[in-house]
Amino acid sequence: MVKAPKHGRPLSVTLTAWGVFLLGLVNGWRAASLGRQLSLQLELAVAVDPRLRLVLAGLWAILFVAAAVALWQRQPVARRAVPLFLLIYAVYQFGLPVLFARAAEAQRNWPVVALQYVLAILFATWALNRAAAKRYFGKETI
Repeated sequence: MVKAPKHGRPLSVTLTAWGVFLLGLVNGWRAASLGRQLSLQLELAVAVDPRLRLVLAGLWAILFVAAAVALWQRQPVARRAVPLFLLIYAVYQFGLPVLFARAAEAQRNWPVVALQYVLAILFATWALNRAAAKRYFGKETI
């Protein structure tokens, strides 16, 4: 097996950066979709104001893409920020169907969704705080 250079980007950091970047793209796509369907959703008077969801999706897209860029640029603040952003995003995404969806079918899969968010947060925390990641971000001490 070929070893990576000592100060190269660890695979765990690369995977986390790509995951956060893709999450930003998903939210950008969501914002674009909400923008195209805005008049219909306003006419149907959906439970959560679609303009609020549009703005929040755009903000999440910007935040996650910026976090991915920060990881790529070795900014140490990203090590702490990414798991925190994922936690806040999980609460936001998990709370929407719990608070606003009244149908039992919409709330049935909450254990799977919660497990996915917990695993993503744990992976990001592990990936960005292990010894190789600390060296990558400039912290030689463990």
